[in-house]
Amino acid sequence: MDPARFAQLSIELTKVGPQQNIITEIEALTILQAEEQNLVGGISRPDMINSEKERKLNLDFKISSWNEHIFIGLQPTYVDIKSPLDPEVIRARNEPEQTLEDQVDNLLKTIYIQRQRATDNQETVIHIITLLRIKPSDRAYFMDNLKNKALKQNLDVTRILFLNTSIDRI
Repeated sequence: MDPARFAQLSIELTKVGPQQNIITEIEALTILQAEEQNLVGGISRPDMINSEKERKLNLDFKISSWNEHIFIGLQPTYVDIKSPLDPEVIRARNEPEQTLEDQVDNLLKTIYIQRQRATDNQETVIHIITLLRIKPSDRAYFMDNLKNKALKQNLDVTRILFLNTSIDRI
């Protein structure tokens, strides 16, 4: 991985100025993994400082290419990264309880809203969920739970990809 490219993509251009933190770094790592796996290409951070449309969309990355064998019939223009967190870590931080099920529900609500916002602006968003911060033993359960709930909500799961799904190292 190119350290300069990682550094560039780990900075989010927000309306309050450039931001870099652990979340933006996880997003950068994840999108670069997706690029290495030939899922997406032509990656850049949206300019939420100078573009009203980008601020309205509030998505993580713009893309100009994608794997047509995976995103059949889609022409995605944006990717948003989701990074759920192991409930034990949340408890250790003394933050409000968030089970894996709670996180699935919250992610699906956010995905639905982001898709609608993208559609309203003539754009298409895909979501990549990195399971890097969830115990390997819980990852299959998390994916199955999310897919099952998404299907019950008539949410198209073909626009959701999972990375770091096993104990494989990056």
